[in-house]
Amino acid sequence: MRDGMYQVVFRTRLGSGIGFAALNHGIICGGDRGMNYSGTYGLFGDDFVAKVEIENHSSNPVPTVFGIDCGVVALEGRSIGDGATLAGAAEEAPHLAFHATLTRLPD
Repeated sequence: MRDGMYQVVFRTRLGSGIGFAALNHGIICGGDRGMNYSGTYGLFGDDFVAKVEIENHSSNPVPTVFGIDCGVVALEGRSIGDGATLAGAAEEAPHLAFHATLTRLPD
């Protein structure tokens, strides 16, 4: 995977959504219609690991796929070319499996 902007498609059993994230030298930042994301990631061969803080940014909160307004999501998965498939959970909602696909956007 290369540094750049990625579309993030994600889901739990509570819902699904689409957001955007910038990956730059181990740092992730981004968001969607209700949440900001910030955190770190690492690539180890094709293995992708990340720890991302999420926080609701809306003054009129929207329902989240975790059912919480803020938390920390631990993710791991595989990098495939300019994308990745990830799974994990929020520390505050460990019973909700989270799945995400990252797809790099053109420059």
